[in-house]
Amino acid sequence: MKGMFQIKLLHTVYYQRLIRMLLIVFLSLFIVRAHCGNMYKRSSSQSSAISINVKFPYFSQTRDLNEIYFVKLDNTNQNLYTQNKYIRSSYIIEDRQSTGRSSNVFLLNAEPGRYAAIGGSWSDPDRRKNNSNEMYPLNVYFFPKRMISLTVVNLGPNQFKHMGDYIIDSRGNPELKDLFKIKNADSAQLHYCRLIKPDSADPSAKSCASGCCSSFLDSLTSSTPLESVYAAKLVRHNKSKSTLGKAFSRSLRQLSGTAWVPLLKRELQHL
Repeated sequence: MKGMFQIKLLHTVYYQRLIRMLLIVFLSLFIVRAHCGNMYKRSSSQSSAISINVKFPYFSQTRDLNEIYFVKLDNTNQNLYTQNKYIRSSYIIEDRQSTGRSSNVFLLNAEPGRYAAIGGSWSDPDRRKNNSNEMYPLNVYFFPKRMISLTVVNLGPNQFKHMGDYIIDSRGNPELKDLFKIKNADSAQLHYCRLIKPDSADPSAKSCASGCCSSFLDSLTSSTPLESVYAAKLVRHNKSKSTLGKAFSRSLRQLSGTAWVPLLKRELQHL
């Protein structure tokens, strides 16, 4: 009897733990789903969005930049290369299903106006800041003038525009002798580097030493990767009708189940 009682007790404890674990899993999924829904939410029926795909070489493969820096041309300054404000792309949870496939980066609920992409970064999804959703940039690229001009879109209400697909490389690796200054940058790259990563545009011995020590200590204590800032060169771009169709199909996959789907389907039909 005592043995049977112990077995029943063990079964009860086991089932209690199992139920508790399942509740935690379901609650976590509910929270993540709600969080995703808020990020993907379309603010109104007239809201618009922009997408872009930029690849860069990563060892023997290519990776997609997972953050893009946009500019919206100011009414007082129509120069693509000297804007003084920038907009980060909408935060999109990593698309686990897209492993081995391209993924777009988005600017959702963008106000009507003229936009261009001026740079971007790639962050390792497995290395997040303090276990949060914020990731450490590993590679930061600033786009050359020619590429910036190619990305320009005029966005109206209730539109979804794709800026195109791009492949970039760097114009050279930052070196210690130059205090890791961005290398071979044109005037636009230097301007936007000063705006977003000023220490890489105009480094001083003090800022370089401080940055290197801080990054080195962080890498020892928390596996924080070192950041590299590059002037990009354009290798190839494509804005053909076929490319736009594939881009909208990617967006449909990434934004499935959201209010952006009808707009994307309409854009596909109009190609």
